[in-house]
Amino acid sequence: MAMWRFNSDLSYDGNPPGNLRGRKHTPQTYVVAGILARIEEWTAIENGWNGVNSKFGVQRFHAAHLNGRTYEYDGWKRDRAKEYSKALLEVLNANPFPLLVFVCGLFADHYDQILGDSARRKIGSPYQTCFNSCAALIAATMDECRYPAADKFSVLLDCDDGYESIVKSFYSMKENPAFSHRSRLGTCTPASMDDVVTLQIGDLVAYEWFKWANTRGRGTGEIRPVLIPMVKRHIVIERYWDEKNLRILRDRVESEPAEDGQLIIVPPI
Repeated sequence: MAMWRFNSDLSYDGNPPGNLRGRKHTPQTYVVAGILARIEEWTAIENGWNGVNSKFGVQRFHAAHLNGRTYEYDGWKRDRAKEYSKALLEVLNANPFPLLVFVCGLFADHYDQILGDSARRKIGSPYQTCFNSCAALIAATMDECRYPAADKFSVLLDCDDGYESIVKSFYSMKENPAFSHRSRLGTCTPASMDDVVTLQIGDLVAYEWFKWANTRGRGTGEIRPVLIPMVKRHIVIERYWDEKNLRILRDRVESEPAEDGQLIIVPPI
């Protein structure tokens, strides 16, 4: 039996500076993403990751801080920030075997406009919807690709952004007889990125895919240059709750009986 671990994170368009001045802000794009790998692979990746952090004189990666060049990145020029991100991604690209990158995103304006209140409650909050879809996608992929029957995956996620409901959702999915791939689910554990280095990798992957999805999903963005080597090197499996998929799935979501947050659906495309 092989134990797999999915190091993941949530990324979304958080509070802009204007929100600090009292203007209400509602996130529009959510992405849950991360990398699935065997436990032994994570050890080698962690060593390379720590080496990059040491080279650049920081103790850990933090996507939001890097984007704003604040806290540990205060005083950095944009070119240095790009060089740092590129070096971290190169650690992943240096893995001897292709990694499995799973991404699930949601566009909240379409989610609010297309689904009614009852339907939204069934699939959960934007974060929960993305997470449930991502976990279900991993489990389904393991079955469809005929991984050994005893293989399972566990999830590590950052203890932030309402993680309690996400952990609860994972175990509800594991016990849900209507979810046919539930035997693939292992454990779901919240942790701090300060304590678990590989969670920083989930932060980077989620943030980079969020930036791409936030433009691509709106019809304005091509692939980010920094991601081109990663997309070429690894296996990327993406699903999005965008306008097209929400309209395709609306009748199913509204008609299927389910408790709040218990309707598990993976967008088809």
